[in-house]
Amino acid sequence: MRDVSLTDVKFAEVPLADVDFKTPTGESAVLWDKQAARDLFTKIDADQDPAKPTPSASASTSASPKPSAIPPGEITLEVKNGTLITGLGARTKEALVAYGFKVPGKPGNTSKKDYKRTFIRYGAAFEAQAKVVAAAIPGAELRKVELDGIEVILGSDQPKVQQQKSTGTPTAKPSVTPTTKTAMQNICKK
Repeated sequence: MRDVSLTDVKFAEVPLADVDFKTPTGESAVLWDKQAARDLFTKIDADQDPAKPTPSASASTSASPKPSAIPPGEITLEVKNGTLITGLGARTKEALVAYGFKVPGKPGNTSKKDYKRTFIRYGAAFEAQAKVVAAAIPGAELRKVELDGIEVILGSDQPKVQQQKSTGTPTAKPSVTPTTKTAMQNICKK
């Protein structure tokens, strides 16, 4: 370590999806943006600067719409409970409707009741809308399938739908763009 200068050391922040996340048992937590964090650690593992986009990452970023590109009110989806947790479908439907999505009918149940993770199934024509739904449910996985619409399959991770409009002032802003600072720019500089 003697030959490592402060300009050779970089600090990176893990991208956040929700800084005011409440766990199912009520504790406050910070929720990572899982995909952006996975990308960050992949770049670190490959000894790449996480703040610099890779050619494939920048192409996919420019091709994907921003979550606000399609208003939630223009998106219709179905909710299915994939667990034995009573009321999970109804609570999630209520939160999605409060967010602005159209969720007609009662939430259904899947035949399999042991899904661990929540995921969003969507047909090819609904990819942009599914990304908006995924932005509202941090941690939910997107799955492209043969389907004419969008389904949210709830897992035992009990997803928390973000509020579309903040009622208070958050203490920090979620970030999805990795940034880095050298040790000379950070607290190590004397």
